[in-house]
Amino acid sequence: MIAPSRSVVRSTLLVMDKGMVMEVHFDEAVQHLAGTDRIRKQTDQAINARIDRDTDIRIMWYADRPAGEVNLRLGELDEEWDMERVLASNGSLLALTGAVLGCPAVKDLVPLLRRLGIRTRREIDRERQALRRLVNAREAVAV
Repeated sequence: MIAPSRSVVRSTLLVMDKGMVMEVHFDEAVQHLAGTDRIRKQTDQAINARIDRDTDIRIMWYADRPAGEVNLRLGELDEEWDMERVLASNGSLLALTGAVLGCPAVKDLVPLLRRLGIRTRREIDRERQALRRLVNAREAVAV
C-alpha cells in the first residue's frame, strides 16, 4: 500500500484591526487525491479546487469582518452538513433520485453533490480552524 502524499501549505493573512496590522499564520496539511479522503478522491480535481478556492475566499473575506460576524459564521459552520451526513441522512431519497436520474449507485451521486458545493468534514474544519485563529489573533492583540 502506498502512503498518502502530504504537502504543507503555509498561509499568511495580514489583518488590519483598529489601526494595527496582525499577521496570522496557519499551516495546513493537505491530503492529495491519492490520500485517504475518499470523497475528494472520487471528485474531479477542478471541483475540489473550486471548493478550496471558495473556502479561501471566505476566510479572507471574514478577516476584515467584525468579531460578531466571524462568530456567526463559526455557528453556521457548526450547522453545515458534510457529505457523510448528507449521504447517511438522505440515503434512500438519494438512491431514489439517483435511479430517476439514471445513477444506479449512491457513489455516483457524490460528484453531483460536490458540484452543488457539499463539502467534506475536513474541508469545513479547515475553514473553522482558520476563522478561530483569526479570532484568537485579534483577542491576543486586544489584551
